[in-house]
Amino acid sequence: MNRLALPLLLSALGALLGCNSNRTDWQDTARVTRVTTSPTQATLIHLDTNLQWVTPCDFNADQVDEDDLYQISKKGYATWEGYLYQLPQIAQGTYHCELRPLR
Repeated sequence: MNRLALPLLLSALGALLGCNSNRTDWQDTARVTRVTTSPTQATLIHLDTNLQWVTPCDFNADQVDEDDLYQISKKGYATWEGYLYQLPQIAQGTYHCELRPLR
């Protein structure tokens, strides 16, 4: 058997037996919350802790929660204040805020 065939055969056999070395389901991964806005580059503030991010942003959901009070602002747009669960959830753990231009 040539040098290339053996690794390919072992890889295929491992995949068939469910021994894929790339599996990561055993690892604990942090739950992440993502917030996007239209337009982007808005400031997201967690009002209880004064933590701030610039959208789009990801943060560890163990630090803060969807039912904490937040504020999203950008110059030239109306400020949004409320709870993340009030925003449309466009994907699992991803919230989106459409900011309205000031008149």
